[in-house]
Amino acid sequence: MVQFNVTAPDGQWVVDGSKVTSGRNSAAAAFLTLSDEDLAALAAGTADAKALFQHGRLRVDGDVRVAHRLGVLKNS
Repeated sequence: MVQFNVTAPDGQWVVDGSKVTSGRNSAAAAFLTLSDEDLAALAAGTADAKALFQHGRLRVDGDVRVAHRLGVLKNS
């Protein structure tokens, strides 16, 4: 289970398998924080998660291995 904390505008989304719900879940294994703009670019494939992370625009809290399994921090 992964929680995306989106900023500008603020919102939280929890991904549990193929189910996505709005809100918070403190039981999530990893928490990814990034702007709405960066999330859209990441989803569209026009941004590289590793570069966002290295430039401080993507923050990963909790189990970083979960983010790696999602492919979020792997090289494109």
